[in-house]
Amino acid sequence: MIRIGLISAHPTKPEKRFFGQYTKEFILNKKNPFELLAVTVPYSGCQFGKLRDSRKNRVINKAKAIMEKNGVERVFFSPSLRCVPDAEADKCSAKDVLFPRWAYVCVRLFSKRYGIDLLQSKVCIRHCRMDRISEQFISQLRFDTKNLAVCTNDFGGAQAIREKFLEETGMAVKIADYDAWRDFDVVIDVDGAAVRIGRDLVVDGAVADFELGGYDADLTEITAHVAQFVTFDRNLNFFSDKKKLTL
Repeated sequence: MIRIGLISAHPTKPEKRFFGQYTKEFILNKKNPFELLAVTVPYSGCQFGKLRDSRKNRVINKAKAIMEKNGVERVFFSPSLRCVPDAEADKCSAKDVLFPRWAYVCVRLFSKRYGIDLLQSKVCIRHCRMDRISEQFISQLRFDTKNLAVCTNDFGGAQAIREKFLEETGMAVKIADYDAWRDFDVVIDVDGAAVRIGRDLVVDGAVADFELGGYDADLTEITAHVAQFVTFDRNLNFFSDKKKLTL
């Protein structure tokens, strides 16, 4: 089991006698495919934000040293500590890493929930430039629908993929213009990292349902880092904008 670390601000303003004390807590939970080491710095989020940059870096480096001694593979930060330059994570990158893992699961779950018969519905993969991700979705969906298309500007790439699947599986994938996605019942929007089900539901995020012992962290980043250990057909929370969706 891998071990990850979370550097967290103190939940309240520490009392003076505890000033300078770093605390650590190991968290193991059956929901998590990892062991979490949470290190709390001796500053509340508000206090930390008022420190000079040089002091902030010393505080973070000390917490990282504790992580290193305890075999932590990857360090994450609570939101109130993200003003440290090297704590700034690329959320868009994390979202892009996760999207190919949860999009097909989302289509299966929410189509059923909203009464959409995938087999008879018009389904499209919207991707400006066709690549292996497009092929992955086609491969996943080929048994679920009789009406599968790609909406793209890359007609050459789309034709090559179409011929490949026609030869290997006998399935004829349709090719449509990039902006024709509105004509479809279900849309996997690769460029926008979102799934549209019907006319009203847009799912644009999913994270694993981890248990962090009450500590605050960006679950998208953590899920992306441990994605190879996550079973994506269960224990996922889906989101539409910031609204959590229920199945």
